[in-house]
Amino acid sequence: MKQKVVFCIRAITGEGGGAERVFAQVVNALRHRGKQVQVLAFDTQARPFYDLEQTPVSFLSILRPNRSMGLIQFVRLLFRIRDYLRRERPQVVVAFMHSAYIPILIASLGLKIRVIASEHADYGLYKSKVLQGWINTFFCRLAWKKTVPSESQLPYYSAAEQKK
Repeated sequence: MKQKVVFCIRAITGEGGGAERVFAQVVNALRHRGKQVQVLAFDTQARPFYDLEQTPVSFLSILRPNRSMGLIQFVRLLFRIRDYLRRERPQVVVAFMHSAYIPILIASLGLKIRVIASEHADYGLYKSKVLQGWINTFFCRLAWKKTVPSESQLPYYSAAEQKK
């Protein structure tokens, strides 16, 4: 049986940026290698900005691209993610950017799913968003692994994150 890997991103529709392009390239490359890959997106169902080459995409239809999320939406998102994870039972979830991996880490508590927190923003982002940086550092302790944009960025992350 192939290992089921879910790649998660906040939004794959609307405007696509560098992280979304990398997301699509990694998903497509793994599919070409014969891996069982699925995509989970929090946004509403629409055509993805980048081609995902017939990879199955599940849209939770909670968020609109480039819009903020309120507390009620966040709680609904957590329940929808948890339902999805229980139904699909992936061995690994690779969540791109903190807007995806923080909700995934919370929703997957107790489910024995390995979560890879894949960061794609320069650490300087958190200098102006101190609360987001603290939340990121706190919840990344729950991750199985964490990726950072480059090796030169690694020293800026906490010791706990560096170990991941």
